[in-house]
Amino acid sequence: MEVSIFCGALDLAGEGVGTVLANVRERAGVERIAPAAAYHNARDLLPHNPLRRVATGGAGVCFAPEPGRYPDPALRPRPSAFAMGRDLLGEVCERAGEYGVAVDAWVVYLHDDGHAPDRPGIVRNLYGDPYPHVLCPADPGVRAYAVALTEDVCRYPVGTLLAEAPHWLPFEHGYGHERRSVPLDATALLLLGLCFCRHCREAAAGRGVPVRDLLAAARTHVEACLTGGGPAGDVWRAGLGEYLDARCERVTS
Repeated sequence: MEVSIFCGALDLAGEGVGTVLANVRERAGVERIAPAAAYHNARDLLPHNPLRRVATGGAGVCFAPEPGRYPDPALRPRPSAFAMGRDLLGEVCERAGEYGVAVDAWVVYLHDDGHAPDRPGIVRNLYGDPYPHVLCPADPGVRAYAVALTEDVCRYPVGTLLAEAPHWLPFEHGYGHERRSVPLDATALLLLGLCFCRHCREAAAGRGVPVRDLLAAARTHVEACLTGGGPAGDVWRAGLGEYLDARCERVTS
């Protein structure tokens, strides 16, 4: 049995194509990789990505599309910001052989998180309300887009195209996806939900909170969870309670 492992554009751009391919083959022992060639917005916790720990957004493609394939200019793939201007699918295909890995393509078709509520092809509900994150497969323009996207991706030497959402979505499917691939304790979940912008730091410092020490302790605790270790760093001794009090004061005011 062959196994293919999913990966996103920011995995490749952040950690490096070679690093990801090496980890897939040598650490995971997997023979195939399936980059998200076309994907929607998501919020992902990235335990060992050097660029971000929590990444939000990223809708679009991580290959170099040929615009002329798509009849409607309003229904053409747009690059994912997470690809950082690179043809990551092409890079993976070019280098996979070095690591003994075969390449598949993970393509999300009609859940594409467009931002224009008046663009063609989107789903409209029984009240006429637009769902700009879902394209309708009954629309001829959407069907042409889906076929063109398939042909565009298959210009690359991929073994299998893994098709996701080539259909309508149920109402409860929702707009965004939020995922975390590692267990987090209650304190880590609390810490990842806190804001540490300049205004929050200044408000807490005004109450005598040692914000720098708190941040260090908070990062130590969360990093321990991300790497599979036990809790580390005493965030309460570092002033977490007082920081929460400062937040309550801001909201009350």
